[in-house]
Amino acid sequence: EEKSEVLKILSHIANSGRQYKEFICESYGIRAIADCLARSKSEETQDCAKNLLYQLGVGNPKYLIQVYKALMSILISPTVSVSSQQMSSQALRMLLPSIPVIHPSIVEAVSSLLKSKYIQIQYE
Repeated sequence: EEKSEVLKILSHIANSGRQYKEFICESYGIRAIADCLARSKSEETQDCAKNLLYQLGVGNPKYLIQVYKALMSILISPTVSVSSQQMSSQALRMLLPSIPVIHPSIVEAVSSLLKSKYIQIQYE
């Protein structure tokens, strides 16, 4: 509950402009938010983290690839929950149009999604 409120506050700060997005990213925000997405048991917190990571990637070319890599690491991690993987793939799907050059590693990650036994992961 508290984590989702903090993520919402960070989201409001990030909405204030690119310099604030960069400040969050420079303060190890991407890693902390991705960790929150990967480890949280609360879907509300996971959703807030997903949205904030997406928000930090859009209109922030300096840190877009770092956000992309953080989401990819969650996506391919065998230790995170299904909902974390699903939310990570949702954020990646939304970010893909912003990424100038797609790294070939995404093909392997996406193919692993198709092999998942969870239909919601296959859907993404």
